[in-house]
Amino acid sequence: MINVKSIIYWQRFKDKERTKMGKMKRQYLLTILVAVAMVVSAYTTIGAEESELSPYEKAAEKYAKTPLAEEIYKWYVHASEPYRGTTIKTILEKLPPAEYLAKEIVPRFEEITGINISCELASNEEVYMKSMLEATTRAGTYDFFFDDQDMVGTWLKRKSVVCLTDLMKEHPKLVEPWLDLDDFIPAVLAMYTDREGNLWNLPIEQYPKPYIYRTDLFDDPEEKASFKERYGWELRPAKTWDEYVQIAEFFTRPEEDLYGHACVAKRFPGLAYEWTEALFIQGGAASKGVPWSRPICGWGIRINEDGKMAGASVKRGGMVNSPRMKEFFKTYKYLIDNCSPPGILTYTWEEEAEAFKAGRVAQIPQLYTQLVPPLADPKESKVVGKFAVALPPVTKYWEEGMARGYWDSAGLIIPVGSKQIEASWLFAQFVVSKAHELERALNVGSTVRMSVLESPEIMAVDQKLGGLMSLARSPGILSLTGTDPAIKEYVAMLETVYKVIHKGYIGELSPDETMDKLAEDLDTQLRRMGYPIPR
Repeated sequence: MINVKSIIYWQRFKDKERTKMGKMKRQYLLTILVAVAMVVSAYTTIGAEESELSPYEKAAEKYAKTPLAEEIYKWYVHASEPYRGTTIKTILEKLPPAEYLAKEIVPRFEEITGINISCELASNEEVYMKSMLEATTRAGTYDFFFDDQDMVGTWLKRKSVVCLTDLMKEHPKLVEPWLDLDDFIPAVLAMYTDREGNLWNLPIEQYPKPYIYRTDLFDDPEEKASFKERYGWELRPAKTWDEYVQIAEFFTRPEEDLYGHACVAKRFPGLAYEWTEALFIQGGAASKGVPWSRPICGWGIRINEDGKMAGASVKRGGMVNSPRMKEFFKTYKYLIDNCSPPGILTYTWEEEAEAFKAGRVAQIPQLYTQLVPPLADPKESKVVGKFAVALPPVTKYWEEGMARGYWDSAGLIIPVGSKQIEASWLFAQFVVSKAHELERALNVGSTVRMSVLESPEIMAVDQKLGGLMSLARSPGILSLTGTDPAIKEYVAMLETVYKVIHKGYIGELSPDETMDKLAEDLDTQLRRMGYPIPR
């Protein structure tokens, strides 16, 4: 017999269980829905955070290759905010380092900061002409220049350049926290600092002008044996100009299209650079003292007690037309006439480098190191792995304690007429920032930072560049110098020098006449400019 009460009880039990299970299922489903919602919310939040990053912060992350670089770039993002959308203008000499700057560094700065840069690439003459026009007129046509160290005296005399030391004091929030001036190569930084310790240019590039030679020729056993039989000493890089001349004669073989010497010889300002930067020094027409020699500076000009140019000619206390300089000019003229490639009188720096790159020249007494990296490019050079650099040769008149060559450098200066002084200062620091200075150095073959110069990565390319980095780290590099700040009429004086020197090169004047005329012309020019030159 069926127990009706039992059936009713069982039915109630099952109903309760169904209700209980339904609640559990609903709770479970709710838990799942909440979890899904949280995940969706999390992704939505992340997406929102990413979308909140400005284009400038995204650029900072894109370019940064290290955590430090990202931190530095993000500092520029915030420091540049007041100047975003502005344009700063400059003109640069069209050389490989400037081309790299325009192609790589400028776009990076623009993306990270929102500051636009109008960058012209032009010839050396045009850059100098426009920088001098700005120094005179203060028109603000350009907001900054990359100017050679040679021009420091000229700009200071005209009081037409912003003092960077004062700028940093006035705008401490615009000084990159990682700028670290103590990390800059001391000798280079000193060239841009006055006696009171004020900084006028921020060093961007530094290029010692080394002697460069073909190792495949100098190390060849047959060449070495033949050379020793002819001259009585072992073939090696020249240390003196007498040795240089003998090596030049030995490797001058027109029938092989090989020559022992190349130099700048065209009638243009660069011809004056060769003499005022290095050849007067190497010829012995300067006093002891590095970087600045007294009383005779590196141009062979006497500097008086007040720091002013006081005479180029021997009769007025200078050494431009001294017997040793006349002798040296004869030597140099001999090399041009007898040991150089055809067309030497049309050569600028680019042409002498091209001749070396093509394997037509055995040695060059001093070459701008901006032009060394292309020599190691297998796509365009025949001397890849076949060259090395060394300190330049000197004459018998050179004495220990004298400078022996030129340490070229360029820094970023801001003319007082600049319409964007603060934005230009940000760019100056950005160029040599630790965020990418190693990367830049590996591409242009130079750095202004000791930390980069001493890095393993730089030394890894040392052999490729003929020992260029080793030379830059050697004690001998301190015997190279820049242009004395006492030379305050640099551009005008260059014109006098190259016009007279070229007359000597083409034979219009004899070597003695060349040096006598140059000394007299410089004295006359300086006297007209108000310098204390006796008659």
